[in-house]
Amino acid sequence: MSKEFSRKSKEDKPVVAICYDFDKTLSPDDMQAQGYIQSVGYEVESFWKESNGLAEENDMD
Repeated sequence: MSKEFSRKSKEDKPVVAICYDFDKTLSPDDMQAQGYIQSVGYEVESFWKESNGLAEENDMD
């Protein structure tokens, strides 16, 4: 049984799909650790330490 690949396109542009999973089943990190945390001037570990501390101090999850 032979399957022939056919490249799909819409108008003159190729169809592209980007899939990602950041709930720690496939990636060891949260999605915020992929650039956002660093872009606001934090190290990932200190960001989560402060964030979790604020949540705990304010009875938040």
